[in-house]
Amino acid sequence: MTEGFNLIPVISGVIGALIGATSANYFASKSRKSNQTFEFHKEFNSTSFSKYRSEAYLLIKNHPNKNYDELWEEEFHGNNEVRTISLYMIMRFYQRLWLAIKYDKIDNQIAPDLFGEVFVWWYYFSFEKNLVEGTSWTAGGQMLQLERWFQKNMNVVIYKNEMNNALERLIAISNKVQ
Repeated sequence: MTEGFNLIPVISGVIGALIGATSANYFASKSRKSNQTFEFHKEFNSTSFSKYRSEAYLLIKNHPNKNYDELWEEEFHGNNEVRTISLYMIMRFYQRLWLAIKYDKIDNQIAPDLFGEVFVWWYYFSFEKNLVEGTSWTAGGQMLQLERWFQKNMNVVIYKNEMNNALERLIAISNKVQ
């Protein structure tokens, strides 16, 4: 007597293999995203990038009412080339961060804690007035989208504190310039 072919073990094996492959892919993707997030953070806190932030701060401090078009035209070709480039380095970093968030290339649970506080400060200190409202650049729209994402995804108290700190600093600087 010939026994019939039993499909149950074969089907169970295929299902098990699919579940295993899916799980492995999920955890590998999660690990890649976490690593990429910390690489962004490492770059942002590097010595050279800290210098960019310091130079960009001084540029905005000295010219709080100029938009990025004006800064590029007037300051890049003058004595503030390093400061102007520094400001653009910060803007480009946040563009890349936004695109990584938008296309799910980094860990969106970690990103608000690592980048939110400083981004919110920069957004209200410079990006909102001098880039988003002051130019028609694509980067302005991306900064606005990133700000909305952080507003939705980070701690409300931290968000409001950084927004207020940046606006107070900007008001104080603007009053000195006038």
